[in-house]
Amino acid sequence: MQQQSCRLGSGKRALPHSSHRLDPLPSCPFCPLLPCCRHLPRAQFLLESVADLKQQLRKLGSDLAVTVGKPEHILPGLLMGCPSSLVLTMEESTSEEKTVDAAVVKALDPAGSRLQKVWGHTLYHLDDLQGNGGPFSSGGIKTMPNIFTPFKEQVERRCQVRALAPTPSPGSLPLPDPAAPVASGR
Repeated sequence: MQQQSCRLGSGKRALPHSSHRLDPLPSCPFCPLLPCCRHLPRAQFLLESVADLKQQLRKLGSDLAVTVGKPEHILPGLLMGCPSSLVLTMEESTSEEKTVDAAVVKALDPAGSRLQKVWGHTLYHLDDLQGNGGPFSSGGIKTMPNIFTPFKEQVERRCQVRALAPTPSPGSLPLPDPAAPVASGR
């Protein structure tokens, strides 16, 4: 939730069992977009990325609800009336982001909703890095170098980029629940 992947299909794991889809993009309390010149290029990039994702979803007959605030405060309200909801997020590694994830889990629990973390920070599928013949197949992800250059060299030598997932067809994505406070404008 803190650093969202603005890719169409990043939430496709939940789609087969969903009647409604809501892709919240709460702001990150650790890198707020302050009105100072060093943050303007990042802010512009994020705004353009979210606007582009919203436009792509609308072309497919769906939409994107955009919110601002702490995820642990926003998500329970967005999920009202959606029993047993699943919230997908990228697995984070810093203590601050893990603290936010823990707060989200605590906030979702009373409604019977849960948080599921998905690895995505390597730009390669985790199975391709650790699987048969992958650069880290012998020791798993724990043997991944902390420095980029050795990681890059191992990946370039021993890892194949898998094909992109197909773009969803128009009408195949569920719409945000119109009864949700953000979707209805309440």
